[in-house]
Amino acid sequence: MILTHLGLADKDIALLRSVFSISKELQQNYTLVGTEKRRTPGRLADILLLNGDDEEAMKIWGVLENVSKNTTPVIVTSSRSDFADRHVLRRPLTPRRVIAVLAGVAVSKSGVAA
Repeated sequence: MILTHLGLADKDIALLRSVFSISKELQQNYTLVGTEKRRTPGRLADILLLNGDDEEAMKIWGVLENVSKNTTPVIVTSSRSDFADRHVLRRPLTPRRVIAVLAGVAVSKSGVAA
């Protein structure tokens, strides 16, 4: 699956790259790319890590969501709790949290119960 991000801080992106560099399972199942690299025109990615604490990133996703229907957003947030119907990755980011949320997204995208 293709994984990208929108509105994340450099330190969050660095942590993601670090987690991907040490996890063979993540390397086998996901490809982490910047938002400038799209797999196909009109498709952002399979999974989008979205900064839920950044209003501008949320507005951009509001527009992209209409043309990226197959992209599953994961809301990265430190305090907001109004994302009950979404996949949420709580800050501070840790390798365990990243791996757990990606596993949950993979299960929901496959339609197979855990």
